[in-house]
Amino acid sequence: MGGVLDLKGIIILSLTKLLLINKTHLGNFFIFRTHIMYFFYLLIFTLFTSCTSLKKEKEVSSKLGNIDPQDLTLFESAFEDLGNEEYASVIPIFKNLAEKYRGQDLEWAALYNLASAHKEVGQCKEAENIYQRLLAKKGTLPHLKARIYLSLSYVYECLGQAEKTLIALKEGEKYINYLTEDIRFIEYPARLSMAYIRMDEDKTGLKIQKKVYQNMEMMKKVYRINSAADENFARYFYIVGRSHVHSDHIQLRRFLKMLFYHQVYLTQSLLLEAGDGSVKAEKELGDLYCKMWSKLKRQKNKKTYQIQVTKILNQLKDISINSKSKKMRAIYTGLRKKTLFYMGQGPH
Repeated sequence: MGGVLDLKGIIILSLTKLLLINKTHLGNFFIFRTHIMYFFYLLIFTLFTSCTSLKKEKEVSSKLGNIDPQDLTLFESAFEDLGNEEYASVIPIFKNLAEKYRGQDLEWAALYNLASAHKEVGQCKEAENIYQRLLAKKGTLPHLKARIYLSLSYVYECLGQAEKTLIALKEGEKYINYLTEDIRFIEYPARLSMAYIRMDEDKTGLKIQKKVYQNMEMMKKVYRINSAADENFARYFYIVGRSHVHSDHIQLRRFLKMLFYHQVYLTQSLLLEAGDGSVKAEKELGDLYCKMWSKLKRQKNKKTYQIQVTKILNQLKDISINSKSKKMRAIYTGLRKKTLFYMGQGPH
């Protein structure tokens, strides 16, 4: 059966991915609800220890809700595309699968991935509706609720709804122990810190952020042991530092406040110089500065923002000096020069 991936192969592949994702991913995508893991383990056990795998496969297929193997293959393919950031192309696939398998486990998985795809292409209202639909469904497990509330915080940030961002994160704290360590100790509190700061509750936000920095250093010491780990950290810091706020939704003063905190995480990723995460972090940092310049350009009284802009540039300068990185120094020099130009303090 050379080029055919049967049900057993698809489920084993799904399990392998799920184990890897639970270890290194930030919870943006979800394959199957957690209780289905039992059937994955059961199937793998019988494949290696029993000659009655066909009977067990039928049992597992029944527990999966008699899903058509072709649809599982389609799901796997769409999941691969989702991981490759081909978000628009998977939206109709996950939508059709969710409708076809309504009331079955595949519906939860398809809906969650559908919402994630909508979120990534900026269709944040559509994503919000699906996440809320999942929360309202009877039987949604706490593991999935934990990821939904975290995802909702990004959606509300995208929609420029700072208060709802904070509410989603605080509600999600009830389920925080169902998240992996990297999310629990860094991403979640980092999100919470910035949510408080956006609501002008700086004292609370900065207190949480201090703990985030301590956790970051701890985890780097524990896990940074090879180039693969560096790539994971670079990708991780990029996702934490990435802004989901559309610049049109936020005033310049608040945008500058946000930039000050986001650039810490982005430069952490950039300085690792490891894989796609570092490349994206450098681009994101540049994009944020471009948005700042665009907003400054429209301001008549730029001196109003002098203190904030100086604070941002000084922070970036300190990062470049402490890193002793020539690349970071060059980035700082370029960003500073152009920022001063838009502040009316120097040549382009």
